[in-house]
Amino acid sequence: MSILRNLASGLRTLFRKKEMEQEMDEELRGYLDAAVKDKMRSGMSEEQALRAARVEMGSVEAVKEEIRSAGWESNVESLWQDVRYGLRQLKQNPGFTVVVVLTLALGIGANSTVFSVLNGLFLRAFPSLNLSG
Repeated sequence: MSILRNLASGLRTLFRKKEMEQEMDEELRGYLDAAVKDKMRSGMSEEQALRAARVEMGSVEAVKEEIRSAGWESNVESLWQDVRYGLRQLKQNPGFTVVVVLTLALGIGANSTVFSVLNGLFLRAFPSLNLSG
């Protein structure tokens, strides 16, 4: 599958969840029906064929979860849930939030300052000295 098609499919999955869930349900139902018909052709009764197909397929929810976790969009969705959870936690504890923001600001500022000083003193090439008068 091309990268653009994969990206378009993933975005569609992220933004049209209900539609994609319905399509997945229909596809799994179609697979189950086809498996039942195949087993009935081999001589099983409809009830036995349905039971055998369900046992062979496994839990429908487990199959759906496996399908959902196969694409990159599950990672994006998980990241988005983690960000929302983190923001909710920071909103609930404003004192902690202030301490975290100040700590990050001081750490980033100190790191930038130290790097600037070391870059100026040691990392930049020294200008060449012209000793031939």
